[in-house]
Amino acid sequence: MATTERHPGERNRLLRALSGAEYARLLPSLETQSIPAGRVLYQTHQTITSVYFPQRSVVSVLIADDDGEWVEVQTVGNEGIVGLGAFLGGRTLFAKAIARVPDHAMKMSAAAFRSALGDSEPLRRILFRYTQTVLGTLSRATLCHRLHRLEARCAHCLLTTQDRVGADRFLLTQASLGQMVGARRPSIVSAAAVLRGAGLIRYSRGRITILDRAGLEAASCSCYGVLRADYERYFEADRHAPQ
Repeated sequence: MATTERHPGERNRLLRALSGAEYARLLPSLETQSIPAGRVLYQTHQTITSVYFPQRSVVSVLIADDDGEWVEVQTVGNEGIVGLGAFLGGRTLFAKAIARVPDHAMKMSAAAFRSALGDSEPLRRILFRYTQTVLGTLSRATLCHRLHRLEARCAHCLLTTQDRVGADRFLLTQASLGQMVGARRPSIVSAAAVLRGAGLIRYSRGRITILDRAGLEAASCSCYGVLRADYERYFEADRHAPQ
């Protein structure tokens, strides 16, 4: 049975990859929570008390340099989980997590999550595959920042955000976009102006509108297609795995 038929109301693809029975076992421990833009879900070195499965929200995982400047090291949307360290046996967080695009997430206490891991081999399996994909994404990000132009990286970021949000319009400030691609605001203003001038996006008061999806894909670096294919393979593998 297709994963979307198991529980069609669930927007988080990681949860949706579980069978209906496995999902039903988790459901009593899941709480729907509104996540406004700018909400800090975790502070650096904070004890992990909850994990989050984003629906249409997008969350940045950030680390600070010696001067206190924050740089994004991971973005999490409806393909994954915020608080992956709890799955890996961690008790505290190495980074800060902050919501970039507002919407909702399914929240679960860390205690309930660890208990569910002990009871559910399918949940452990998909989280192992997700972790492997995240590690590949982090490796690809190093290459992307070293080799690809800022406009192409911005296009990549906007396409990925659109995929996670599932809409052509979404809230994303210039400061947030800058941290997501590792660039300062003046550079982001210039890069966004290039994309806007090409008729690919509209940008006004922190709201992005994707006008030309195909054009934005053409303007993006190759990382977008590579990483999207990686995540689709991860979901496809679990779609056909025994539950």
